[in-house]
Amino acid sequence: MTKTPVNPQLESPVETSPRKRKLQYKLLQKTNLTNKQKKKIAVLRSKSWRLQKKNANLSSVIEVLKAESLINQETADALASIDPINKDILKRVAGISSCKKYSPVLRKFALTLHFISPRAYDFVRKSFNTCLPHPQTLTRWYQCVDGEPGFTKESLDALKLLVKNSSKQLYAALCFDEMAIRKHVEWDGENYIGFANTGNNVENDELPIAKEALTFMLTCVNGTWKIPIGYFNINSITAEQKAALVKHCIDLVEGCGINLISVTFDGCAANFSMAKVLGCKLDGDANNFDTSFYHNGKKVVIFPDPSHMIKLVRNALGDKNKLISAEGEIISWDYVKRLVDLQENEGFHLGNKLSKNRINFRKQIMKVKLAVQVFSESVADALEFCRDNLNLNEFSDCGGTVKFIRNINALFDVMNSRNLKAFGYKQPISEKNIDHIQTFLNDLYDYIKNLKYEDSLILYSQRKTGFFGFLLCIKSLFSLYENYVQPKKIQFLCTYKLSQDHIECFFSAIRAKGGYNNNPTARQFKAAYKRMLVHGELKHITTGNCVALNDINILTATRPEIALNATTIGNRCIESETATEGNYSTVIPSDHDYVMDPTILTEFSRQVITYIAGFVVHKMQSEIKCFKCLDALVSPEPYKILQLKKDKGGLHYPSKEVVLICEIAEKIYRTNKPFGKKNSMHYILQQCLKKCLHLNLFSDEHFTERVIYNHYPLLIKCISKHYLNARIHYATKKIVESGEKIRNFYTKLIIFKGQ
Repeated sequence: MTKTPVNPQLESPVETSPRKRKLQYKLLQKTNLTNKQKKKIAVLRSKSWRLQKKNANLSSVIEVLKAESLINQETADALASIDPINKDILKRVAGISSCKKYSPVLRKFALTLHFISPRAYDFVRKSFNTCLPHPQTLTRWYQCVDGEPGFTKESLDALKLLVKNSSKQLYAALCFDEMAIRKHVEWDGENYIGFANTGNNVENDELPIAKEALTFMLTCVNGTWKIPIGYFNINSITAEQKAALVKHCIDLVEGCGINLISVTFDGCAANFSMAKVLGCKLDGDANNFDTSFYHNGKKVVIFPDPSHMIKLVRNALGDKNKLISAEGEIISWDYVKRLVDLQENEGFHLGNKLSKNRINFRKQIMKVKLAVQVFSESVADALEFCRDNLNLNEFSDCGGTVKFIRNINALFDVMNSRNLKAFGYKQPISEKNIDHIQTFLNDLYDYIKNLKYEDSLILYSQRKTGFFGFLLCIKSLFSLYENYVQPKKIQFLCTYKLSQDHIECFFSAIRAKGGYNNNPTARQFKAAYKRMLVHGELKHITTGNCVALNDINILTATRPEIALNATTIGNRCIESETATEGNYSTVIPSDHDYVMDPTILTEFSRQVITYIAGFVVHKMQSEIKCFKCLDALVSPEPYKILQLKKDKGGLHYPSKEVVLICEIAEKIYRTNKPFGKKNSMHYILQQCLKKCLHLNLFSDEHFTERVIYNHYPLLIKCISKHYLNARIHYATKKIVESGEKIRNFYTKLIIFKGQ
């Protein structure tokens, strides 16, 4: 017979009563039961967590990654589009699965997620019971791609497979460029990496250290793909060597079954020398230029990159300051400077992107947008507006400059076409618009070749490259149309497919793979090249062109009953006489007339305010539901000439009342500079209400005081707030832009020095 164990806690002295011993025993039982329940809860929690991990699928993993801010919405869309049919690719297969191969879908998902964010990949492996492989396994998968300098076999194999599965003949454009890399040599355990290597594996003690990676990329003209097909580590290269590499590349590409129609390069002098070696005739009279060469009996044209050419044209005009057209018209950089100064002094822009860094471009000379935004239709319109409508003497002879800017803008549009639904010169070249484009380009060809600097033609000066390159682009474009579009081998030609933007984006992605290190060594370039080659089908999801905007409804920012009570007759009178908290007012002494009165608006300012008022109306139309208020905002005719000049078919014309409210808001803004002041927006809005409430701007009965639901003050506040938001954003941006830009200059300087 076994004895019941006695709990030592129940052993007590003799004086302990039986009742206390009984209570202590019950307490001990409850404690044990509580501990058992806690253990059971812990076990159930663990079981639930394991079940959640086990039941992980693609959608749940993506949602968790978004919640943890490890990926953004664009990345989530890219991951979700990998295989929309197979939703359970992440579930671990029951039983022993170590011997099973990873499916192609799972391999693609794993490589894509790790490529986008290694941190997100590690999080998924730790948080979910998935079958995602270890990162070392991914490294072994990358090792199957050679990635050594030279033409890449995997790329050529992919092209052959693409041709095999295509139902039409594929045409492609070749582009090449050099990317600066860090001058660095390292030992990888078997070989030295960092010396110049053109893919021939030559061993030499006197090989120089590579400072550039010459990369070749292929872009499909009648398709939607592009692929890098090789690279070479170089220190320097001659025109003859480049020509030999281009010929070898053409042989390899056409050996895959793809017709190569053009070769694109930048404005380096060695590239034009290479074109001459290939067989192009680029000397002599401009009418006799021949931009084509034959290889293996097939015609190929050269195509200087338009983005580089427009930068060179901007540099030439900025340095020489004056050019002369065949008609004797002066093309002067000074007019662009004067327009920038005028806009800076007025505090407004005439609907263009001009700023000081567009004319002081030397520290950011590589940025294409700084050149393109100078040669734009909006700048030409602004110069004409200052001359014809504002009658400013300093712009009286700007006709030649306006014509030059419009010509370069239209030429760049033709050379950068990408969308069939575009208008004008931005449409791809086809049978429908070839007559119009051909007439324009022929006239422009004569215009460019006859431009002069001082007493000689610009084509014979040392700054001819940009103009010379555009002439070659025009010649090549005509040749491509005659050989491919006219015979209906391709339906249309998107000239953007011929540009160097594709390889520049590739270089940007290569540099981004280094994180904070944007200047890779030869070994780092090789590793990034292999990863980019595997993920060639991915878009640049982290550098999209669109940013989602949140809708903001100003009229519902406060409770409706408070807003309505504030617009009654009694409250209006009280509000107009009650002092607002805080004193922002600035008094301009009337006896000091040499001080500019900020409340006096020039004609320049009034024109721009009216233009901004149209934007205010556009914003309010998507927020206000009251039809009478909407009718009061618009006018059937433009109120100022600037609106008519800028209207391409989609501008909103504000009513005179809206323009007047915006002008009042501008005057109050100028008088009370809001920067760094507390509740400045609230104060300025209150001042706008005080100025506008007694004016009875809108004649409709809907806005009179007899109506109970009076929207008059709310509409004034809404108009003022939209205008002030745009105005303050612009003014704040100008503060940030002030000062010399040196960051980009020194970043490029360090990269080009190979350090």
